[in-house]
Amino acid sequence: MLLKFDTTQVSRKLTRLRGNGLAARARLLLLSAVKRGCGGNEETSGETCHPRRFACRILRSNLFCRCWGFLNTVQSVTSAGTAGAGATAVGDDASTVWYNPAGLVLSQRSEVLISGGLSFPSTSFQNRGSTDAVGFPASGNSFTNSTASLLPSIFASLPIDDQLRVGIGVFVPFGQMSKYDSGWVGRYQVQQVSLKTIDVRPAVAYRINGMWSVGGALDVQYAKFQGATALDFGTLCFVSAACFAGPEGADGRLVAPLTTWGVGYDFGVLIEPSADLRFGINYKSGIHGGFNGNAHFNVPAMATPLTAAGAFSDTSVTSTLNFPQIVSLGAAWRIGEQWTALVDASWTQWSDIQQFTLNFANPTPAVSQPLHWHDSWRIAVGGIYRLADDTDLRAGFAFDQSPIGNQFRTALLPGADDITIGVGIRRRVSDSLEISLSYDYNREMDATLNLSQLGAGTLIGTVRQQFHTLGAQARWQF
Repeated sequence: MLLKFDTTQVSRKLTRLRGNGLAARARLLLLSAVKRGCGGNEETSGETCHPRRFACRILRSNLFCRCWGFLNTVQSVTSAGTAGAGATAVGDDASTVWYNPAGLVLSQRSEVLISGGLSFPSTSFQNRGSTDAVGFPASGNSFTNSTASLLPSIFASLPIDDQLRVGIGVFVPFGQMSKYDSGWVGRYQVQQVSLKTIDVRPAVAYRINGMWSVGGALDVQYAKFQGATALDFGTLCFVSAACFAGPEGADGRLVAPLTTWGVGYDFGVLIEPSADLRFGINYKSGIHGGFNGNAHFNVPAMATPLTAAGAFSDTSVTSTLNFPQIVSLGAAWRIGEQWTALVDASWTQWSDIQQFTLNFANPTPAVSQPLHWHDSWRIAVGGIYRLADDTDLRAGFAFDQSPIGNQFRTALLPGADDITIGVGIRRRVSDSLEISLSYDYNREMDATLNLSQLGAGTLIGTVRQQFHTLGAQARWQF
């Protein structure tokens, strides 16, 4: 059976229903939604709209397209202790493979570094009048499910001669998970979304003279993205009269895992005007992401008539999204025998990400979600205090600008400007072993949501997020 919405009939029903009370208002709003989903307006007549076209508008509203703004800028515990300040210039261990490969020239011995951070997120949502697809108060709770995550990394470096060094790193530069309760009020916009990348980066560095050093790296990246969202089949049933259900009365689910491989590169410069002053410059290229995977639909039994035309059936999906290029500048200034002042600034070209498009292999039309991200800056300042010959203390503060504008913020990625405070300690326990510990507190500014999406209603509220991260690191030199 091929279901169709005839917009001429919709217009007639709209005329009859106006002014006929609460139930009529609900029907009016739903029929208006059908017309918008079909691309019609009050003047359109005679247009026939397949439900999969209306459905693709709902998918465009619901799909998980905004998870890419979270860059893990801190890849080692020594850097976490200063909130990333000075990481482009300090080059005090093999993790400089990520921050600035030219810093490898500062390593005098071969080393292996294993680092890990355990992050404990806390997310809360305060509902401030969210409505469903027909404009009535949305049902559901405000619960979030915060899950601790482990951010591991491993680096190694090897001196070849007095001027040449090589290194390698395996780490997670991008990663984010947002998870909400299955019955939460914004389930038609998102239930769960996660992004994980694993990068393998071989690097080489060369000291030109006592002042100038250069370095480069190849970046091979694997990325996995998975999103899940509820689908309000009750609304589709109610509008089409193809099945017996009302709004929010027949929830389905869409899950789609996507993966990709990509390749990028790094180039860095280290400048040492004196023994106490050091500058670093690093460029990280963007990485093209050609994602592919499968879309899995869970359709409730009462809504199966809606699948007759091929909509809401499992199919393969492809998409393209680029990871941004990054330019970083840093400085490290040793003041006397005990103090070192650190500063870092990074610019990320998020403006390359303007939309996200999903292409389905079945008859479902391709859908695009506008993002309109803008470039952002991260500024970090900090310092190192040499407590003893074998021990130093670290602290730092960072401000990270969000690339997401207010009008495009959603519960998928309610990103806002954030601050990070980091403290740490590094201690050499033997000639070959060094241990580091860190604690970071990250607090995002309150993120206000007020976004209407076809078939998903309007989510209105405030999201508050903070993260506590504990780090531990071991460095072996030989």
